[in-house]
Amino acid sequence: MDRYVKVDAPSPSLPTDDDEVRVTTGGKIRDVVEYSLARLEDASQGRVTLAGVGKAITKVITVAEILKRRVAGLHQRTSLHTLEMDETFEPKDEGLNVVRRKRRVGAVTVTLCGDISRIDAGAVGYQAPVPEDEV
Repeated sequence: MDRYVKVDAPSPSLPTDDDEVRVTTGGKIRDVVEYSLARLEDASQGRVTLAGVGKAITKVITVAEILKRRVAGLHQRTSLHTLEMDETFEPKDEGLNVVRRKRRVGAVTVTLCGDISRIDAGAVGYQAPVPEDEV
């Protein structure tokens, strides 16, 4: 593949909600935590969904665990997804064909909410709040 150049394409994305926070590999964990805390403390929100794709999955989990230990009584629901990504490679040399391939990328969404009625407690991926002594 050293004779080809990857063409930039839009990143795959998860469906968006009003309460969603996109987590990327380039952002700082502290900034995401502060923004998410503000969304959780906002009376009209009271809920936040963290979403990340690929290498950002670990950052999503880290932010969720930090938030659960800073805010008492947060219920969590985690969903795992796979997204299909199209990649295109243009040849550097004449006479070669354009190469297209598809690959699958992992993604995760973590919803945190203080009100159990706003989250599906019976769903797969549900976690009860951490004990008060761990907050």
